[in-house]
Amino acid sequence: VSLKTYVERMRPDQKEIYYISGDNREIVEKSPHLEIFKAKSIEVLYLVDPIDEFIIHDIYNYEGKQLKSITQGDLDLGELDKEEQTAKKKAESKFKKLSERIKNILSDSVKEVRITTRLKDSPACLVADEKDMGAHMEKLMKAMGQEVPQSKRILEINAEHPILQNMNARYEKDAKDPELEEWARLLFEQALIAEGQMVPDPLAYSKRVNSMLEKISSL
Repeated sequence: VSLKTYVERMRPDQKEIYYISGDNREIVEKSPHLEIFKAKSIEVLYLVDPIDEFIIHDIYNYEGKQLKSITQGDLDLGELDKEEQTAKKKAESKFKKLSERIKNILSDSVKEVRITTRLKDSPACLVADEKDMGAHMEKLMKAMGQEVPQSKRILEINAEHPILQNMNARYEKDAKDPELEEWARLLFEQALIAEGQMVPDPLAYSKRVNSMLEKISSL
């Protein structure tokens, strides 16, 4: 799809051109970052050729429409997600302490934990800060042998998801519940896997999953 065709098909109340980049179409099509866009029938460009990532940063905007990565920075669709933004403000207050707890647990890996509007089915996802290098660009630069400064990303959590609601209930019951740490780390690791990344410690991840399965299967 060309930029010209994309703009012609944009919704009247849509202000930006949205895109997502990745190694291949199969990976980006399954990205949790697309959930709100699918729900709102908003088209997203798939950039799966390595050169696309470099070209897109030189374009900035097309016909007055800014190009926006859906995996980077905060997401505000204006009138298109007005209902979700209202719900987000309420959730931010309700989940404030849990978000801080998760951030403390994952302090070595994430710079912030915040409520998201971009998720519908998934419990969490990772996004790059607006001024930081995106995960896919970082991967490409490393593959080219370039030194890339390590930057922490932002963990966005879905307050409507049962996992987060259960975690919040457990936190309110016991803020020091040791299970919260395991759940928080699993959220982070699964967010990495969902975008095609490797978890830092596969063995530790496997042990966490097995431990959870053991507890569930014994109920």
